[in-house]
Amino acid sequence: MNRHLVAQKSNTFSVSVFAFSAGVYFAVLQFAYFFLLEAYLTSRSISFFIALFFWLIGFLIGLNLQGHQIQRWIFPLSILGYYVFYFVNVMFPFKTFTLAFLAICIVISGLYPGYFFVMYNSKFDKIKNFFYIENNGFIIGIIFSYFGSIFAGNLFIKFFPFVAFGFAFLAQLAPNTKSVDERL
Repeated sequence: MNRHLVAQKSNTFSVSVFAFSAGVYFAVLQFAYFFLLEAYLTSRSISFFIALFFWLIGFLIGLNLQGHQIQRWIFPLSILGYYVFYFVNVMFPFKTFTLAFLAICIVISGLYPGYFFVMYNSKFDKIKNFFYIENNGFIIGIIFSYFGSIFAGNLFIKFFPFVAFGFAFLAQLAPNTKSVDERL
Protein backbone atom coordinates (compact mmCIF):
# COMPACT_ATOMS: atom_id res chain seq x y z
CA MET A 1 0.00 0.00 0.00
CA ASN A 2 1.55 3.30 -0.99
CA ARG A 3 2.07 6.24 1.36
CA HIS A 4 -0.49 8.46 -0.39
CA LEU A 5 -3.27 5.88 0.01
CA VAL A 6 -2.47 5.32 3.71
CA ALA A 7 -2.51 9.09 4.32
CA GLN A 8 -5.83 9.36 2.51
CA LYS A 9 -7.44 6.61 4.64
CA SER A 10 -6.25 8.12 7.94
CA ASN A 11 -7.41 11.53 6.68
CA THR A 12 -10.89 10.15 6.07
CA PHE A 13 -11.02 8.65 9.57
CA SER A 14 -9.88 11.89 11.27
CA VAL A 15 -12.31 14.01 9.30
CA SER A 16 -15.08 11.48 10.00
CA VAL A 17 -14.45 11.73 13.74
CA PHE A 18 -14.53 15.51 13.47
CA ALA A 19 -17.74 15.46 11.38
CA PHE A 20 -19.42 13.17 13.93
CA SER A 21 -18.31 15.26 16.92
CA ALA A 22 -19.34 18.45 15.11
CA GLY A 23 -22.81 16.93 14.60
CA VAL A 24 -23.03 16.21 18.33
CA TYR A 25 -21.91 19.77 19.08
CA PHE A 26 -24.43 21.33 16.70
CA ALA A 27 -27.33 19.39 18.26
CA VAL A 28 -26.30 20.11 21.85
CA LEU A 29 -25.83 23.79 21.06
CA GLN A 30 -29.18 24.08 19.27
CA PHE A 31 -31.10 22.36 22.02
CA ALA A 32 -29.26 24.25 24.76
CA TYR A 33 -30.43 27.48 23.09
CA PHE A 34 -33.96 26.13 23.09
CA PHE A 35 -33.81 25.13 26.76
CA LEU A 36 -32.35 28.51 27.69
CA LEU A 37 -35.22 30.26 25.95
CA GLU A 38 -37.67 27.97 27.71
CA ALA A 39 -36.12 28.48 31.14
CA TYR A 40 -35.32 32.19 31.07
CA LEU A 41 -37.40 33.98 28.46
CA THR A 42 -40.56 32.23 27.36
CA SER A 43 -42.07 28.87 28.08
CA ARG A 44 -44.14 28.89 24.91
CA SER A 45 -43.56 26.22 22.33
CA ILE A 46 -42.68 28.89 19.78
CA SER A 47 -39.29 29.35 21.47
CA PHE A 48 -37.88 26.33 19.63
CA PHE A 49 -38.88 27.88 16.31
CA ILE A 50 -37.40 31.22 17.35
CA ALA A 51 -34.08 29.55 18.08
CA LEU A 52 -34.25 27.49 14.90
CA PHE A 53 -35.14 30.50 12.74
CA PHE A 54 -32.13 32.55 13.88
CA TRP A 55 -29.88 29.48 13.76
CA LEU A 56 -30.84 28.97 10.11
CA ILE A 57 -30.16 32.62 9.31
CA GLY A 58 -26.65 32.16 10.71
CA PHE A 59 -26.34 28.90 8.84
CA LEU A 60 -27.25 30.55 5.52
CA ILE A 61 -24.72 33.32 6.11
CA GLY A 62 -22.11 30.70 7.04
CA LEU A 63 -22.68 28.89 3.76
CA ASN A 64 -21.30 31.97 2.00
CA LEU A 65 -18.18 32.40 4.15
CA GLN A 66 -14.98 31.20 2.54
CA GLY A 67 -11.35 30.74 3.45
CA HIS A 68 -9.55 28.41 5.83
CA GLN A 69 -8.39 31.26 8.09
CA ILE A 70 -11.98 32.02 9.13
CA GLN A 71 -12.15 28.69 10.98
CA ARG A 72 -9.70 29.97 13.60
CA TRP A 73 -12.19 32.48 14.95
CA ILE A 74 -15.61 31.33 13.74
CA PHE A 75 -15.56 27.98 15.58
CA PRO A 76 -14.76 29.46 19.03
CA LEU A 77 -17.15 32.33 18.28
CA SER A 78 -20.01 29.81 18.09
CA ILE A 79 -19.56 28.79 21.74
CA LEU A 80 -18.82 32.36 22.82
CA GLY A 81 -22.15 33.45 21.33
CA TYR A 82 -23.89 30.77 23.40
CA TYR A 83 -22.32 31.83 26.69
CA VAL A 84 -23.02 35.51 26.06
CA PHE A 85 -26.62 34.41 25.42
CA TYR A 86 -26.55 32.41 28.67
CA PHE A 87 -25.26 35.27 30.83
CA VAL A 88 -27.68 37.83 29.37
CA ASN A 89 -30.56 35.44 30.06
CA VAL A 90 -29.41 34.82 33.62
CA MET A 91 -28.94 38.55 34.31
CA PHE A 92 -32.27 39.56 32.74
CA PRO A 93 -34.69 36.64 33.07
CA PHE A 94 -38.07 37.01 31.36
CA LYS A 95 -37.15 40.40 29.83
CA THR A 96 -38.34 40.50 26.25
CA PHE A 97 -36.14 43.49 25.44
CA THR A 98 -33.19 41.08 25.33
CA LEU A 99 -34.69 39.03 22.50
CA ALA A 100 -33.07 41.06 19.67
CA PHE A 101 -29.65 40.75 21.28
CA LEU A 102 -30.21 37.06 21.91
CA ALA A 103 -31.19 36.57 18.27
CA ILE A 104 -27.81 37.99 17.25
CA CYS A 105 -26.08 35.48 19.55
CA ILE A 106 -27.96 32.60 17.93
CA VAL A 107 -27.07 33.86 14.45
CA ILE A 108 -23.40 34.04 15.48
CA SER A 109 -23.51 30.44 16.70
CA GLY A 110 -25.26 29.34 13.51
CA LEU A 111 -22.47 30.71 11.30
CA TYR A 112 -20.10 27.84 11.95
CA PRO A 113 -22.40 24.97 10.91
CA GLY A 114 -22.95 26.64 7.51
CA TYR A 115 -19.23 27.22 7.10
CA PHE A 116 -18.50 23.67 8.26
CA PHE A 117 -20.65 22.08 5.56
CA VAL A 118 -19.02 24.11 2.81
CA MET A 119 -15.45 23.54 3.99
CA TYR A 120 -15.62 19.86 4.90
CA ASN A 121 -17.87 18.32 2.25
CA SER A 122 -14.95 18.15 -0.18
CA LYS A 123 -12.99 15.95 2.23
CA PHE A 124 -15.25 12.96 1.49
CA ASP A 125 -15.47 10.94 -1.71
CA LYS A 126 -19.26 11.11 -1.61
CA ILE A 127 -21.31 13.85 -0.02
CA LYS A 128 -23.81 11.30 1.28
CA ASN A 129 -21.06 9.80 3.49
CA PHE A 130 -20.33 13.22 4.97
CA PHE A 131 -24.00 13.88 5.72
CA TYR A 132 -24.47 10.36 7.07
CA ILE A 133 -21.64 10.76 9.59
CA GLU A 134 -22.56 14.30 10.64
CA ASN A 135 -26.28 13.46 10.93
CA ASN A 136 -25.53 10.43 13.10
CA GLY A 137 -23.57 12.75 15.38
CA PHE A 138 -26.50 15.16 15.37
CA ILE A 139 -28.88 12.36 16.41
CA ILE A 140 -26.55 11.36 19.25
CA GLY A 141 -26.42 15.04 20.25
CA ILE A 142 -30.22 15.16 20.36
CA ILE A 143 -30.23 12.09 22.60
CA PHE A 144 -27.56 13.65 24.87
CA SER A 145 -29.62 16.84 24.99
CA TYR A 146 -32.79 14.97 25.88
CA PHE A 147 -31.23 13.01 28.72
CA GLY A 148 -29.07 15.95 29.77
CA SER A 149 -32.06 18.21 30.14
CA ILE A 150 -34.01 15.57 32.09
CA PHE A 151 -31.28 14.36 34.42
CA ALA A 152 -28.89 17.31 34.61
CA GLY A 153 -31.26 20.27 34.13
CA ASN A 154 -29.40 23.51 34.72
CA LEU A 155 -26.04 21.71 34.58
CA PHE A 156 -26.89 20.75 31.00
CA ILE A 157 -27.50 24.39 30.08
CA LYS A 158 -24.30 25.51 31.80
CA PHE A 159 -21.78 22.86 30.80
CA PHE A 160 -22.87 20.46 28.05
CA PRO A 161 -22.37 22.95 25.18
CA PHE A 162 -18.81 23.59 26.31
CA VAL A 163 -18.10 19.86 26.71
CA ALA A 164 -19.49 19.16 23.22
CA PHE A 165 -17.43 22.06 21.85
CA GLY A 166 -14.33 20.66 23.55
CA PHE A 167 -14.74 17.24 21.95
CA ALA A 168 -15.32 18.77 18.51
CA PHE A 169 -12.39 21.13 18.97
CA LEU A 170 -10.06 18.27 19.95
CA ALA A 171 -11.27 16.21 16.98
CA GLN A 172 -10.57 19.15 14.71
CA LEU A 173 -6.98 19.31 15.98
CA ALA A 174 -6.29 15.75 14.82
CA PRO A 175 -3.22 15.79 12.59
CA ASN A 176 -5.03 14.54 9.51
CA THR A 177 -8.07 16.81 9.35
CA LYS A 178 -6.46 18.70 6.49
CA SER A 179 -6.80 17.21 3.05
CA VAL A 180 -3.87 15.22 1.66
CA ASP A 181 -3.25 17.89 -0.98
CA GLU A 182 -3.00 20.61 1.70
CA ARG A 183 -0.34 18.63 3.57
CA LEU A 184 1.83 17.85 0.50
